[in-house]
Amino acid sequence: MSDQFAGGGGGGSVSPITNFSPWGGMQALASVGALSGANKVQVSGFYLPNSITLNNIVVSVNASDAGNNYDWGIYDSSGNLKAHVGAHAVGATGIVDLAVVGAPVTLSAGKYYFAFTGAAVTAQLGRGPTGTTLVSTFASLVESATTSSGGALPATATMPADSWAQVGTVHGFTLH
Repeated sequence: MSDQFAGGGGGGSVSPITNFSPWGGMQALASVGALSGANKVQVSGFYLPNSITLNNIVVSVNASDAGNNYDWGIYDSSGNLKAHVGAHAVGATGIVDLAVVGAPVTLSAGKYYFAFTGAAVTAQLGRGPTGTTLVSTFASLVESATTSSGGALPATATMPADSWAQVGTVHGFTLH
């Protein structure tokens, strides 16, 4: 299980903070993250313990949509878009590894939000962990008050207030 969660770092330790890894490795995700409507921006918080430089964002696509555009990326705690893959159709299911627009991008240690949006609601990203596993997070999977357009994340968005909770699902993604 090393390198599947934040804090993995190759040393075999596992941190229950988020289901993300800047070093690679995607957990099998059975649950799906569907948007409640077109142009909604869905976010979930994670803490980055160290500065990283990334070129790609990896997600698990559970339902595809070749006819509409979708985007996913990272916002800082002030709501500024720091990295995203750009609006594109999601034509296949499975693990999708896409380049970040303007890569490489460096993120300093701190609070961030993974975000997902789409011009439709058909495509769905995997979430995890599922079942009885709980993670502690300052922002569980919620929708921002900000909307998007054309399946592209906006340059700025309203991030939710901190609301520490143990939740059963958060976005599943990998940064590398």
